[in-house]
Amino acid sequence: MTRSRPLPGIRFEAVAPPLGDALPRMDIPVFAGFAASGPLHTPLAVEDVSQFANVFGGDVELPRPRNVRDPRIAHLGPTVRAFFRNGGRRCWIIRVADSQAEWTRFPMPNLMKVLPDDTLVPAFVVARSEGSWADALRVQTNLRSRPVRVLTLTLGANPSMEVAVSSANEIAVGDLVRVSWPDANLALHLFVDEVIDASSPPPSTVRTVSLRGKALWLRRILPSPPEAEPVYAVETSPAPSGRMVSEQITFDLTVRSSEDRPLRLSGLGFAPAHTRYFGALPADVALFASKPEAQWELLWSEVSSPRFPIAALFDGGRYLPVGMDVLLSDEQPAAVHDEPRAFVRNGLSQFSRDMFLDANLGHSDVRDLLDRANALRDLQNATLTGIHAAIGIEEATMLAAPDAVHRGWRLAADPVAELGSPPASPLPPVAARPTFFDCDTGLSVSSPPSTSIGGPAGAAENWTAFDENEDDDPTLVDVHKAMVRIAAARADMVAMLSLPRHYDHRRAIAHTSLLEDLGAQARSYAALSHPWVVMRDDDAGPLRTFPPDGPMTGVMAARANLRGAWVAPANEPLRGVVALTPAIRADARQSLQDAGVNIIRHEPSGFVCLDADTLTIDDDYRALNVRRLLILLRRVAIRTGNDYAFEPNSLSLRNTIKRGFEAMLSSLFARGAFAGRNTKSAFQVVTDETVNTPAGVDAGRLVAEIRVAPSRPLSFLTIRLLQRGEAAVVQEVR
Repeated sequence: MTRSRPLPGIRFEAVAPPLGDALPRMDIPVFAGFAASGPLHTPLAVEDVSQFANVFGGDVELPRPRNVRDPRIAHLGPTVRAFFRNGGRRCWIIRVADSQAEWTRFPMPNLMKVLPDDTLVPAFVVARSEGSWADALRVQTNLRSRPVRVLTLTLGANPSMEVAVSSANEIAVGDLVRVSWPDANLALHLFVDEVIDASSPPPSTVRTVSLRGKALWLRRILPSPPEAEPVYAVETSPAPSGRMVSEQITFDLTVRSSEDRPLRLSGLGFAPAHTRYFGALPADVALFASKPEAQWELLWSEVSSPRFPIAALFDGGRYLPVGMDVLLSDEQPAAVHDEPRAFVRNGLSQFSRDMFLDANLGHSDVRDLLDRANALRDLQNATLTGIHAAIGIEEATMLAAPDAVHRGWRLAADPVAELGSPPASPLPPVAARPTFFDCDTGLSVSSPPSTSIGGPAGAAENWTAFDENEDDDPTLVDVHKAMVRIAAARADMVAMLSLPRHYDHRRAIAHTSLLEDLGAQARSYAALSHPWVVMRDDDAGPLRTFPPDGPMTGVMAARANLRGAWVAPANEPLRGVVALTPAIRADARQSLQDAGVNIIRHEPSGFVCLDADTLTIDDDYRALNVRRLLILLRRVAIRTGNDYAFEPNSLSLRNTIKRGFEAMLSSLFARGAFAGRNTKSAFQVVTDETVNTPAGVDAGRLVAEIRVAPSRPLSFLTIRLLQRGEAAVVQEVR
């Protein structure tokens, strides 16, 4: 029997994807620094450059030294972009700032807030996060109306109405129904708190519902002259005669800026029970740190991407449209804020360690850091700030603070500075115009106006950066020590350190000596890279100089994903780098290497880092890949140990644990994680009586001791070319 041949043509076959690596991820860093927008001191995971820009905005301009024309920008944005360019896939961002960071406020056109005593006051919104980035935004509103057929209207202390509907959900709790009499210039607004089916039994085909809730009468008093501000009054009144218009109303909110296309939210509600309640628009700190109530989940999802630029005050109040039309309202002339200087509102005017460190943890030792952090979070319900917020990011394995290398800046003499900053006021103050009258008391409600000044994000024209020849600011040393303590206290993270641009080899070595008091064990969780890299931040942008945090963490992440965290992240070309500064002399390389500084060099293959060391003097932990391998094993042990919790502490369980760890370690050995000719010389797993004594077993204690021989990178390989007779022989000399 002959076998039939396949028919001619192209055939597509689905290939099953390879099984994912069961090992914990070792490619996720945390970057802490300065950003134009985004939640302050709240860790946020991003997985691409566009997601970072959606939340944290553009780069922040920083002060320049005297006689320097080129702009200086914060390093966080370029670091994140360089990380993804060099192979990174996921990172966490912590935006840091000082305590003077301020929210920008916006008056809401034709929208009023209803106070508990039924008085109307102007409604305000705020920018979704602190900073002057929102100064250019302009807010507009317009009304949406759907006719409602009112069958009966009952007035009195608790007004109600029956309306005809076509479906059960046509009018829901939280809706606002307005019944107006245009000839009398009077309207009744009913916030629906209860919907009752009032349909008549068959043969009636009309479906009706009875609406009950909070009701407000509103009369508009026309101004004289016409260009003056209108005055509104709240009162209770019997229904007048004449033509009646009934409608279900919502409104649209449009935000415009000079750079981007306008963003619009449609169908917003006026009461907290509405599924698209205007007052539930979240600020960044709420959106990325908490979960919404179930009824607002869809609204929060809609405003998250693209990120809607403004947020409500989330105070649970009710709102009323007053003078709002179906056409877009006029744009407000400017944003409102109390501090005229944009750089202060960005939270960057006071460069110090307090921007990066939690005030309660800045001096904590490695031994008590986690206990104190857990006590603050669990017992005092406090939020950790600065780089200490990284303590709670379990998946992170690297920590970098690229903006800690700045030299700092001072306020230059200027008229605004000499006058001093006005005191900060609670959020938000109520504007002075217009004035409203409570008809029951006859008292007007108003407040003093706020300063209204616009400015570009990062406007630092009144500050001057310190020159490089001035004394060093202790901020960098304090931040680096805190980073190393965090990494060592967690024991599963590496602090990625960098130095100021002007540091030569002597100052770099001197800086490492300032970290010696941390101890050799703690310094094995830190790696220091130098010098800075010159690169294009994007394909069309100018060449700029940045710390090496972004390319180095990107290379480490890519190598961990492709080959494993136990492979030294060295001799890998840094993408996008075209130069280095300052130039490191060849005769200084040995002293820098002895001090633990990982030197980036220009080699024929590109710009590479040929060192991958930690700062410890302990030879067993000096190699960075050894420390990361032990971090990986620690994470695997914790994850595996959790699976065996509450199991009977028996010989069978101990043997199961032993076999499970041996299988995992064997796979790592096959991938080159351990030294040795075979598995017996590469690792050992001990769970027998030598570590699990009868007394320990009786106390419910189980010990699995893992001993490994990590593989070490081959730093130097000498090759001899010998001539023997007519043949050449190559020998490796170790």
